[in-house]
Amino acid sequence: MEITFLGTGAATALPLPFCNCPLCCKARTSGGKDIRKRSSMAVNDDLLVDLGPDTASAAYLYGFPLEQVQYCLQTHSHSDHFDPAHLITRLPEYASAGVVPMKVCGSSLTLKHMSEGVFREDEGTDMLSPEGMQKLSIQIHQAFPYSTFSAGRYRITTLPCGHDPGDGSMVYCIQDGNSTLLYATDTTSFSQEIWDFLISYEFHFTAVVMDHTYGSGINGEGHLNQDQFIEQLRIMRKNGIAGEQTLVFATHISHEGNSTHSDMEREHAAHGYAPAYDGLSIRI
Repeated sequence: MEITFLGTGAATALPLPFCNCPLCCKARTSGGKDIRKRSSMAVNDDLLVDLGPDTASAAYLYGFPLEQVQYCLQTHSHSDHFDPAHLITRLPEYASAGVVPMKVCGSSLTLKHMSEGVFREDEGTDMLSPEGMQKLSIQIHQAFPYSTFSAGRYRITTLPCGHDPGDGSMVYCIQDGNSTLLYATDTTSFSQEIWDFLISYEFHFTAVVMDHTYGSGINGEGHLNQDQFIEQLRIMRKNGIAGEQTLVFATHISHEGNSTHSDMEREHAAHGYAPAYDGLSIRI
Protein backbone atom coordinates (compact mmCIF):
# COMPACT_ATOMS: atom_id res chain seq x y z
CA MET A 1 0.00 0.00 0.00
CA GLU A 2 1.33 3.41 -0.92
CA ILE A 3 0.06 6.45 0.95
CA THR A 4 0.46 10.08 -0.10
CA PHE A 5 -0.21 13.02 2.18
CA LEU A 6 -2.04 15.57 0.04
CA GLY A 7 -2.35 17.91 3.03
CA THR A 8 -1.27 17.83 6.67
CA GLY A 9 -2.67 21.07 8.04
CA ALA A 10 -5.62 21.83 10.29
CA ALA A 11 -8.74 23.74 9.23
CA THR A 12 -6.87 27.04 8.92
CA ALA A 13 -3.96 25.54 6.95
CA LEU A 14 -0.47 26.84 7.78
CA PRO A 15 0.54 29.62 7.76
CA LEU A 16 -2.73 31.36 8.57
CA PRO A 17 -3.45 34.15 6.10
CA PHE A 18 -3.32 37.05 8.55
CA CYS A 19 -1.34 35.63 11.47
CA ASN A 20 1.97 37.10 12.62
CA CYS A 21 2.87 34.47 15.21
CA PRO A 22 6.48 33.18 15.05
CA LEU A 23 5.52 29.88 13.38
CA CYS A 24 3.38 31.46 10.66
CA CYS A 25 6.08 34.08 9.95
CA LYS A 26 8.76 31.37 9.81
CA ALA A 27 6.61 29.22 7.49
CA ARG A 28 6.23 32.11 5.05
CA THR A 29 9.97 32.57 4.78
CA SER A 30 11.10 28.94 4.94
CA GLY A 31 8.34 27.44 2.78
CA GLY A 32 8.82 23.77 1.93
CA LYS A 33 7.61 21.37 4.60
CA ASP A 34 6.41 24.23 6.81
CA ILE A 35 3.59 25.00 4.35
CA ARG A 36 0.59 22.81 5.13
CA LYS A 37 -2.59 22.45 3.09
CA ARG A 38 -5.82 21.18 4.63
CA SER A 39 -5.61 17.47 5.52
CA SER A 40 -6.33 14.80 2.94
CA MET A 41 -4.73 11.47 2.04
CA ALA A 42 -4.43 9.29 -1.07
CA VAL A 43 -4.04 5.52 -0.96
CA ASN A 44 -2.43 3.92 -4.02
CA ASP A 45 -3.94 5.49 -7.14
CA ASP A 46 -7.63 4.79 -6.55
CA LEU A 47 -8.66 5.70 -3.00
CA LEU A 48 -9.03 9.13 -1.42
CA VAL A 49 -9.71 10.06 2.19
CA ASP A 50 -11.52 13.42 2.30
CA LEU A 51 -12.27 15.51 -0.77
CA GLY A 52 -11.19 18.79 0.77
CA PRO A 53 -10.72 22.31 -0.63
CA ASP A 54 -6.99 21.78 -1.33
CA THR A 55 -7.28 18.24 -2.69
CA ALA A 56 -7.26 19.08 -6.39
CA SER A 57 -4.27 21.45 -6.29
CA ALA A 58 -2.38 19.01 -4.06
CA ALA A 59 -3.08 16.12 -6.42
CA TYR A 60 -1.63 18.09 -9.33
CA LEU A 61 1.45 19.07 -7.32
CA TYR A 62 2.22 15.57 -6.07
CA GLY A 63 1.28 13.51 -9.11
CA PHE A 64 -1.78 11.80 -7.67
CA PRO A 65 -4.26 10.82 -10.44
CA LEU A 66 -7.43 12.27 -8.93
CA GLU A 67 -9.28 11.41 -12.14
CA GLN A 68 -8.72 7.69 -11.38
CA VAL A 69 -10.22 7.69 -7.88
CA GLN A 70 -12.83 4.97 -7.44
CA TYR A 71 -13.38 5.26 -3.67
CA CYS A 72 -13.73 8.30 -1.44
CA LEU A 73 -13.87 7.82 2.32
CA GLN A 74 -15.24 10.93 3.97
CA THR A 75 -14.38 11.35 7.65
CA HIS A 76 -16.91 14.16 8.06
CA SER A 77 -18.39 17.06 6.12
CA HIS A 78 -16.65 20.10 7.63
CA SER A 79 -15.51 22.62 5.01
CA ASP A 80 -11.80 21.83 5.47
CA HIS A 81 -12.50 18.17 4.63
CA PHE A 82 -15.23 18.40 2.01
CA ASP A 83 -15.55 20.88 -0.85
CA PRO A 84 -18.76 20.33 -2.85
CA ALA A 85 -17.38 22.56 -5.61
CA HIS A 86 -14.96 19.76 -6.49
CA LEU A 87 -17.68 17.12 -6.55
CA ILE A 88 -20.08 18.98 -8.83
CA THR A 89 -17.47 19.15 -11.60
CA ARG A 90 -18.52 15.55 -12.23
CA LEU A 91 -21.90 16.82 -13.49
CA PRO A 92 -22.51 16.58 -17.26
CA GLU A 93 -22.87 20.35 -17.63
CA TYR A 94 -19.21 20.77 -16.75
CA ALA A 95 -18.33 18.70 -19.82
CA SER A 96 -16.00 16.42 -17.87
CA ALA A 97 -15.12 13.50 -20.14
CA GLY A 98 -14.59 9.87 -19.13
CA VAL A 99 -15.57 10.36 -15.49
CA VAL A 100 -14.71 7.20 -13.53
CA PRO A 101 -17.55 5.96 -11.28
CA MET A 102 -16.76 6.61 -7.63
CA LYS A 103 -18.10 5.11 -4.40
CA VAL A 104 -18.52 7.76 -1.68
CA CYS A 105 -18.54 6.44 1.89
CA GLY A 106 -19.51 8.20 5.09
CA SER A 107 -21.89 8.20 8.01
CA SER A 108 -25.55 9.03 7.43
CA LEU A 109 -25.12 12.50 8.97
CA THR A 110 -21.95 13.20 7.02
CA LEU A 111 -23.61 12.15 3.75
CA LYS A 112 -26.68 14.26 4.54
CA HIS A 113 -24.57 17.36 5.16
CA MET A 114 -22.47 16.68 2.07
CA SER A 115 -25.64 16.47 0.01
CA GLU A 116 -26.84 19.79 1.42
CA GLY A 117 -23.52 21.34 0.38
CA VAL A 118 -23.83 19.93 -3.12
CA PHE A 119 -27.38 21.29 -3.37
CA ARG A 120 -26.16 24.77 -2.41
CA GLU A 121 -23.52 24.59 -5.13
CA ASP A 122 -25.90 23.24 -7.76
CA GLU A 123 -29.53 23.73 -6.87
CA GLY A 124 -31.57 20.70 -7.80
CA THR A 125 -28.76 18.16 -7.40
CA ASP A 126 -29.41 15.78 -4.53
CA MET A 127 -26.38 13.50 -4.35
CA LEU A 128 -28.34 10.95 -2.30
CA SER A 129 -31.13 10.50 -4.86
CA PRO A 130 -30.89 7.98 -7.70
CA GLU A 131 -30.98 10.84 -10.20
CA GLY A 132 -28.25 12.76 -8.40
CA MET A 133 -26.03 9.71 -8.10
CA GLN A 134 -26.43 9.04 -11.80
CA LYS A 135 -25.61 12.64 -12.74
CA LEU A 136 -22.54 12.66 -10.49
CA SER A 137 -21.53 9.13 -11.47
CA ILE A 138 -21.27 8.08 -7.83
CA GLN A 139 -22.51 5.33 -5.58
CA ILE A 140 -23.25 6.01 -1.94
CA HIS A 141 -22.24 3.72 0.91
CA GLN A 142 -23.70 4.65 4.27
CA ALA A 143 -21.27 3.37 6.88
CA PHE A 144 -21.97 2.68 10.54
CA PRO A 145 -19.52 2.73 13.46
CA TYR A 146 -17.71 -0.59 13.98
CA SER A 147 -18.82 -1.84 10.56
CA THR A 148 -16.64 -3.44 7.89
CA PHE A 149 -17.28 -3.28 4.17
CA SER A 150 -15.42 -3.94 0.93
CA ALA A 151 -14.31 -1.31 -1.56
CA GLY A 152 -12.62 -3.14 -4.42
CA ARG A 153 -9.36 -4.56 -3.10
CA TYR A 154 -9.80 -2.78 0.23
CA ARG A 155 -11.43 -3.88 3.45
CA ILE A 156 -12.62 -0.82 5.35
CA THR A 157 -13.52 -0.75 9.05
CA THR A 158 -15.09 2.34 10.58
CA LEU A 159 -14.59 3.72 14.07
CA PRO A 160 -16.58 6.49 15.74
CA CYS A 161 -14.77 9.54 17.05
CA GLY A 162 -15.62 12.44 19.30
CA HIS A 163 -14.82 15.22 16.84
CA ASP A 164 -18.38 16.25 15.94
CA PRO A 165 -21.12 13.78 16.90
CA GLY A 166 -23.63 16.03 15.14
CA ASP A 167 -21.88 15.26 11.87
CA GLY A 168 -21.35 11.55 12.52
CA SER A 169 -17.57 11.92 12.27
CA MET A 170 -15.65 8.67 11.78
CA VAL A 171 -12.11 7.43 11.26
CA TYR A 172 -11.03 4.52 9.08
CA CYS A 173 -8.97 1.35 9.21
CA ILE A 174 -7.93 0.47 5.66
CA GLN A 175 -6.64 -3.00 4.77
CA ASP A 176 -5.47 -4.30 1.39
CA GLY A 177 -4.40 -7.82 2.35
CA ASN A 178 -0.80 -6.80 2.96
CA SER A 179 -0.97 -3.63 5.04
CA THR A 180 -3.31 -2.09 7.59
CA LEU A 181 -3.57 1.70 7.90
CA LEU A 182 -5.31 3.66 10.63
CA TYR A 183 -6.29 7.12 9.41
CA ALA A 184 -7.54 8.99 12.46
CA THR A 185 -7.59 12.70 11.87
CA ASP A 186 -10.08 15.00 13.58
CA THR A 187 -10.56 12.79 16.59
CA THR A 188 -10.49 12.99 20.35
CA SER A 189 -8.86 10.34 22.54
CA PHE A 190 -10.32 6.92 21.84
CA SER A 191 -12.93 5.59 24.23
CA GLN A 192 -12.48 2.28 26.03
CA GLU A 193 -15.12 0.87 23.70
CA ILE A 194 -12.91 1.62 20.70
CA TRP A 195 -9.83 0.13 22.37
CA ASP A 196 -11.80 -3.01 23.26
CA PHE A 197 -12.95 -3.33 19.66
CA LEU A 198 -9.46 -2.95 18.20
CA ILE A 199 -8.00 -5.41 20.68
CA SER A 200 -10.76 -8.00 20.32
CA TYR A 201 -10.50 -7.96 16.52
CA GLU A 202 -6.71 -8.19 16.76
CA PHE A 203 -5.90 -5.16 14.66
CA HIS A 204 -2.19 -4.60 14.15
CA PHE A 205 -1.38 -1.47 12.19
CA THR A 206 1.36 -1.22 9.61
CA ALA A 207 0.97 2.56 9.76
CA VAL A 208 -0.89 5.01 11.99
CA VAL A 209 -1.78 8.52 10.83
CA MET A 210 -3.30 10.50 13.67
CA ASP A 211 -4.55 13.95 14.59
CA HIS A 212 -1.93 16.27 16.13
CA THR A 213 -3.75 19.59 15.92
CA TYR A 214 -2.23 21.19 19.01
CA GLY A 215 1.13 21.22 20.71
CA SER A 216 1.81 20.09 24.25
CA GLY A 217 -0.47 21.55 26.92
CA ILE A 218 -2.92 23.19 24.53
CA ASN A 219 -6.43 21.81 24.63
CA GLY A 220 -9.07 22.32 21.97
CA GLU A 221 -12.40 20.68 21.38
CA GLY A 222 -12.59 17.68 19.08
CA HIS A 223 -8.87 17.23 18.47
CA LEU A 224 -5.70 15.78 19.98
CA ASN A 225 -2.75 17.69 21.33
CA GLN A 226 0.80 16.35 21.47
CA ASP A 227 0.41 14.87 24.96
CA GLN A 228 -2.81 13.08 24.00
CA PHE A 229 -1.23 11.84 20.76
CA ILE A 230 1.65 10.31 22.72
CA GLU A 231 -0.77 8.69 25.17
CA GLN A 232 -2.84 7.20 22.34
CA LEU A 233 0.32 5.76 20.85
CA ARG A 234 1.41 4.37 24.21
CA ILE A 235 -1.89 2.47 24.55
CA MET A 236 -1.56 1.09 21.01
CA ARG A 237 1.92 -0.20 21.71
CA LYS A 238 0.98 -1.59 25.10
CA ASN A 239 -1.83 -3.64 23.55
CA GLY A 240 0.03 -4.76 20.43
CA ILE A 241 -2.11 -2.66 18.10
CA ALA A 242 1.08 -0.87 17.04
CA GLY A 243 4.54 -2.38 17.23
CA GLU A 244 8.16 -1.34 16.85
CA GLN A 245 7.90 -1.53 13.05
CA THR A 246 4.66 0.46 12.83
CA LEU A 247 5.12 3.76 11.01
CA VAL A 248 3.45 6.57 12.96
CA PHE A 249 2.75 10.03 11.56
CA ALA A 250 1.22 13.19 12.97
CA THR A 251 -1.13 15.16 10.73
CA HIS A 252 -3.78 17.92 10.92
CA ILE A 253 -1.11 20.20 12.40
CA SER A 254 -2.03 23.76 13.38
CA HIS A 255 0.12 26.73 14.42
CA GLU A 256 -1.12 26.48 18.01
CA GLY A 257 1.68 25.10 20.15
CA ASN A 258 3.43 23.29 17.31
CA SER A 259 6.77 24.30 15.79
CA THR A 260 8.59 24.15 12.48
CA HIS A 261 8.73 20.82 10.71
CA SER A 262 12.42 20.31 11.43
CA ASP A 263 11.95 21.07 15.13
CA MET A 264 8.96 18.72 15.31
CA GLU A 265 11.01 15.98 13.65
CA ARG A 266 13.62 16.16 16.39
CA GLU A 267 11.09 16.38 19.20
CA HIS A 268 8.77 13.65 17.93
CA ALA A 269 11.58 11.18 17.20
CA ALA A 270 12.09 10.77 20.94
CA HIS A 271 8.54 9.40 21.16
CA GLY A 272 8.76 7.13 18.12
CA TYR A 273 6.75 9.07 15.56
CA ALA A 274 7.25 11.73 12.91
CA PRO A 275 5.34 14.75 11.61
CA ALA A 276 4.03 14.14 8.14
CA TYR A 277 4.43 16.81 5.47
CA ASP A 278 2.54 17.69 2.32
CA GLY A 279 3.61 15.50 -0.57
CA LEU A 280 5.16 12.75 1.57
CA SER A 281 4.62 9.47 -0.26
CA ILE A 282 5.64 6.21 1.36
CA ARG A 283 5.02 2.51 0.86
CA ILE A 284 3.81 0.82 4.02
